This record gives sequence, structure tokens and C-alpha cells, in this order.
Amino acid sequence: MPRRRAESVLSALGVSAADERRYQQVLSLSGSPVSTVAGVLAVSPDEVGEALAGLVERGIVVIERDLGGPQ
Repeated sequence: MPRRRAESVLSALGVSAADERRYQQVLSLSGSPVSTVAGVLAVSPDEVGEALAGLVERGIVVIERDLGGPQ
């Protein structure tokens, strides 16, 4: 029987490799200002929602503009 390739939980849930990479980038930034998250993602603060859209659509990341960053 061929061995199955190891999958992460996120990839098993259908999250793309790019979105999983972005998730790993912002994981420790919960509650951080959007400007901090933007800096880590190398986008403008206005582009954070677009950069994290795949994760937001799945409910994995929530952006609270009033609180600052992904949660």
C-alpha cells in the first residue's frame, strides 16, 4: 500500500498552501494592530482583508478593525 503524504490540518480542510503560509505568518499576531499584520504580510493596511480573504471566508481568521488585527 503506498504511503500517504503527510498533510497539515489546514490543507486537509482545503486551505491552499499560500493561505496556510499566510496563516502561519499571522498566527502569533492575534489582537495586533492591522498595521502590524500588514507589515508582516508585506501589504498595506487596506490590503490585509484581501490578503487574508481565503482564511476569513473559512472562518479561520477574523479581522476586527476596532480591535486591530486577526483573531
